[in-house]
Amino acid sequence: MYLIRKFLTKVVHISNLAIFIVSLLLIVSTAWLIMLVERETFPTFFDGLWWVMTTVTTVGYGDFYPVSIGGRLIGVFLYLFGIALIGLVLGKIIEAFAIYRKRREEGEIMYKGKNHYIIIGWSQKAKYAIREMINTDKNIEIIIIDELEKAPILDHNIHYIQGNASERNVLEKPI
Repeated sequence: MYLIRKFLTKVVHISNLAIFIVSLLLIVSTAWLIMLVERETFPTFFDGLWWVMTTVTTVGYGDFYPVSIGGRLIGVFLYLFGIALIGLVLGKIIEAFAIYRKRREEGEIMYKGKNHYIIIGWSQKAKYAIREMINTDKNIEIIIIDELEKAPILDHNIHYIQGNASERNVLEKPI
């Protein structure tokens, strides 16, 4: 149990770029390797790449599969490491979306667009005003500035910045 915990602690701190590069190298190198080991089954690099991608994503169409012991050993390697690595990459991508959404909800992302309207302070009147503005123009961009913990409303064209609008650092908040 100690070794697993130690391993997981190390994996959590690996940079996203390193994971992406290792995944790319794994995919390209095993596609090339399977093509070399089984020339008849995988005559082109693309055939090898197709098999690697269907294997690591657990789709496994069955249109290509290794028949030699060497090819099957490559397949076992992909089952053990490739699927886990691709799962890690997908997890990191989902985590990035979740972090972005959380930062947006908490008003930590600065809006850098132009031609927008700013609503300072959240209230029932602000809610009615925003509804009326959107009914008038569906493409309108609106920024709400308030000290609430989370955005009162979020949409593709409604943005939230947390803070006191009378403070310069709030109005110039970096991303």
